[in-house]
Amino acid sequence: MSWNGTVRCGYCYKSGHNKRTCPEYTERVLERAARENDPDGYWTKIYVKRTGLNPDGTDAPKEAKRQQVRRCTYCGAKGHNRRTCEVLKRNIAEETLENKAFRVKLLAEMEEKGLGVGALVKAGWDQKVRMVAEIKWDFMNHKTVPSNNAMPIIICEIANPRRRDSEYLPLMGECTEHSWGRDRCQVVSPIHQSAVTNTMPADWLTGRSGIKAMFDKDARSACYWDNYYER
Repeated sequence: MSWNGTVRCGYCYKSGHNKRTCPEYTERVLERAARENDPDGYWTKIYVKRTGLNPDGTDAPKEAKRQQVRRCTYCGAKGHNRRTCEVLKRNIAEETLENKAFRVKLLAEMEEKGLGVGALVKAGWDQKVRMVAEIKWDFMNHKTVPSNNAMPIIICEIANPRRRDSEYLPLMGECTEHSWGRDRCQVVSPIHQSAVTNTMPADWLTGRSGIKAMFDKDARSACYWDNYYER
């Protein structure tokens, strides 16, 4: 509900109804249930719960919800739920190990470059020298940094530290998959190697931070495209 009391749908963003009664979302659920073609499927259960109908338009039994077989919302297998899913636990453990190994390499590269809060970099469209004001540690993992060929930092004007902007520092070495854009942002005055980790979170090198967000309640894989594009 918006600030003026008007109900607005979180799916189609139209006023007058919410997601629970949204006809567009109901139609979307029906399409997915039809593709699923499984009376015990995840989207079929959602459609039955929303409408009281089967995907073919017939009335669903009143006890349909009780009769449905429990199915994991992550791996899709029957007989367990997401909380006890061994596939999910295994995938989280695998991604954590990969993230840990990647961050060790990334930190080594940052220390070699002297990149940390206080370093001076030549960045932006005007290639002006600015100071690194913040390292976005939690946004740097084995998925985002290699695919973007860069790590996110916050830079500020030397004469006016309050004037800040986001920038991406291109990487060299083993932490990147691409070579484009490496001259967009360069370290011109590094800090001492020992100072690089001054602002690093204590658990960053364990690889655990940021992994939980990859496996939120809607995720069915560690792959972004599987979760938010193909569904």
